[in-house]
Amino acid sequence: MKNDLQCLQHELVSLRSEISSKVKILTKGCNAHEYSRSQCSALRVDTNRVRSELSEKQHKIEQHVCIIETLKSTLKGVERDSSRLISQKNTSDETKGFAIVQLNDRTKELEVLYEMAKLRLQQMEEQCRVFKCSVSV
Repeated sequence: MKNDLQCLQHELVSLRSEISSKVKILTKGCNAHEYSRSQCSALRVDTNRVRSELSEKQHKIEQHVCIIETLKSTLKGVERDSSRLISQKNTSDETKGFAIVQLNDRTKELEVLYEMAKLRLQQMEEQCRVFKCSVSV
């Protein structure tokens, strides 16, 4: 019986040491599990933050795309107006050139008429002198 008791005590010591080591292992596992859970929670918070930032950046990108489309439309309008104005300028340059040619022609005509009038005046003055001379004689 003494032997059985010693065996049982030895068994009890062995089981206590086994329990102690298993408690340590379970404690480590529990701690690791809690650490993993806190890491998971931190990652979830970080993921939510990144999703929020992504959503904000996508919204900004959409706004920039709208602005770009508006600017493209405005630029097309400006290019169309610019093309129209260039066409009008070319037309007005042609008209101006034609008007200048006509003015030059009219100026030459007026110069010829002026010279003719001058000659005619001289002829009339000469005729008046001749007439005065013939009347006075």
